[in-house]
Amino acid sequence: MVKEYSPELDLYLPNPVTEGTDNFNLDTILNDNWQKIDAFAQAQKTMNEDVAEDITQIGNSIGNLATLTTDDKTNLVLAMNEVLQKLTTHSAEGTTGAHVIGNITGLQSALNGKESTLNPDQKRKITFGTTEPTGGSDGDVYFQYE
Repeated sequence: MVKEYSPELDLYLPNPVTEGTDNFNLDTILNDNWQKIDAFAQAQKTMNEDVAEDITQIGNSIGNLATLTTDDKTNLVLAMNEVLQKLTTHSAEGTTGAHVIGNITGLQSALNGKESTLNPDQKRKITFGTTEPTGGSDGDVYFQYE
């Protein structure tokens, strides 16, 4: 008689046709299966705790959206787009790129001191200019304006 097991958790699946007259074996039919289910549940709990910790660390490294000095605080992408729009507007007014960053209300003060709190793998190179982007690495950000 070939015993059958479930594909995911390897739980024993008694077959009533071939094992209908056999004695009920608590260890094989119940206890072993419960131990496998319990081990799976513990692994899920540990994984969930690890994910929650990772999410907290990511949130801490990004910062609190409410402290952004942009008008749009719903997410970082929209806030960055707002900054890009302000850069574009300032560029159209004839200011230089280096001067523009310092003139966007509160941006420089919001950024000051933040880089030193990040791990090297969390830092991104952010540059801007009027030419097409060249070179760079994955994760770099380049704002092109006219």
